[in-house]
Amino acid sequence: MAQGKASRAHAGVARSRDPVELRVSIAEVTLAATVENTTALLSNVTTLTTTTETLANDVTALQDATSVTSVATGTGLTGGLITTTGTIALANTAVTAGVYAAATVTVDAQGRLTAATANTLAAVATSGSASDLSAGTVAAARMPAYTGDATSTVGTVALTIAANAVTLAKMATTATSTILGRVTASTGNVEALTGAQAATLLPSFSLSLAGLVPAPVTSTLRFLRDDSTWAAVTSASGTVTSVDLSGGTTGLTVTGSPITTSGTITIDGVLAVANGGTGASSGVLLDTDILQRISLRL
Repeated sequence: MAQGKASRAHAGVARSRDPVELRVSIAEVTLAATVENTTALLSNVTTLTTTTETLANDVTALQDATSVTSVATGTGLTGGLITTTGTIALANTAVTAGVYAAATVTVDAQGRLTAATANTLAAVATSGSASDLSAGTVAAARMPAYTGDATSTVGTVALTIAANAVTLAKMATTATSTILGRVTASTGNVEALTGAQAATLLPSFSLSLAGLVPAPVTSTLRFLRDDSTWAAVTSASGTVTSVDLSGGTTGLTVTGSPITTSGTITIDGVLAVANGGTGASSGVLLDTDILQRISLRL
């Protein structure tokens, strides 16, 4: 239609026909191309719309196929079974909330702390010197060598007491009248013994060995033999054939001696002072107490 109008408007101008017709042809081509592109675009939109609807239908079908109807809770969780709405939470354990220093803990299969115990940390020497420790244990390898009555090797904690280093002053004190020994059977520690206990360890005397006097077996009249045994005193009988008496150097004289059958022995004379006598046949006897009184009065 545009081409016809252009022909009638320029019918008297022969030379200008071709250019007008050319421009009309370009416009028609452009218009035709635009219409064609619009048709293709509409077709694509229609296709996209169809694809979108198909995708929406697929999503709806997928939602219907995978809808959740209930949620259960496992070990360590609370709040289930949820069929509509609800809250799932961690279940409490026996551990009290707080801060645990150097803790010793117990963990279950779900990773929860079911037990926790706080511990005390040993003091650490920040300077690297043992003198900086206020508490704790020094490793054996850090121990020096000890000298004196008890010695050790560097890096060890075992002490060796030198021979003859333990004097009586370094031993345990004992009560008065005790003796160190051992009466308990078998080998063992030294015991503080009483006199009676110590006596059980000492032997009785014998002809060749000094020792204790054994206790008598009865209270009857007995005497101790030289073999450290007690023997009973036995009586003996016999006949006296002679009795003789002499004054010797005592100053006394004896008559009627000896008697071999029967008779009387007479003693006469003065008993000498050296033998406990007075040395006089008569006089006044003053004892020491009387002589002292006389001396005081004088």
